[in-house]
Amino acid sequence: MENLAQLLEKILSTIQSKEPPSVKKVEEWLDNADIKMRLNISDSSVYRLRKKKVLPSRRISGKWYYQLPDFKSGTDDGRHPDKISGSE
Repeated sequence: MENLAQLLEKILSTIQSKEPPSVKKVEEWLDNADIKMRLNISDSSVYRLRKKKVLPSRRISGKWYYQLPDFKSGTDDGRHPDKISGSE
């Protein structure tokens, strides 16, 4: 019984000394309607920016989605997305 108590104490001290696992940041995915609304652009502009890889995107079950962190980093300079390098 003593060995069991020592083992439990050892396990408890090991658990308490461990750092909590880092929490993964949940990424928000935006669809075409969200992107159009936030950027105030048309369907064709979204398509053009996606084709030129200005707006990083993924196609899931036939629908296009855009990750918010990628979206923010592409437009942080305040320019309209059509004026970002790579689109003319």
